[in-house]
Amino acid sequence: MYKFLLDSSCLIAFIEELNRPDLLKKLQNKSVTLLITNFVKRELEKGNTYKKISENKIKLEIVSIDVKTVDEFITRVAKSIGKGEASVIVYTLMNLDEEIIPILDDKRARQIASKYGIHYHGTIWIIQEILPSLNIISRAESRYLIKILKKSGFYISI
Repeated sequence: MYKFLLDSSCLIAFIEELNRPDLLKKLQNKSVTLLITNFVKRELEKGNTYKKISENKIKLEIVSIDVKTVDEFITRVAKSIGKGEASVIVYTLMNLDEEIIPILDDKRARQIASKYGIHYHGTIWIIQEILPSLNIISRAESRYLIKILKKSGFYISI
């Protein structure tokens, strides 16, 4: 069905801000694959988010990218974004033949992805479009969850 390559902000939104890890599990139950890069995993391990992901038995497929490749991309193209966002973009570029949808919330990362012709989406798209379309939540609940994210200060770029 879908393969989402998640940046840390998406997982933080579901795990920390919304306290709804169940929604990620329900996505997986609908044959949605959740991928993260080794760089995103490291970012999540700095706080409690990765621990909570494990405790909730959310299965994330970890894809590895060489440190040198990501560092070179940041130096040449993407000085203003973090390694997590850069690794999502680099992995997507390296695997264009796969039907991966990168989930990026950072404005600058989205601009860079667009520059390379990458079709991306964000956390809000998952909440507003995917969860209701898969009958995981109602449209009303999706509006409520987005409202919670806005109140929490979560960066929303639609």
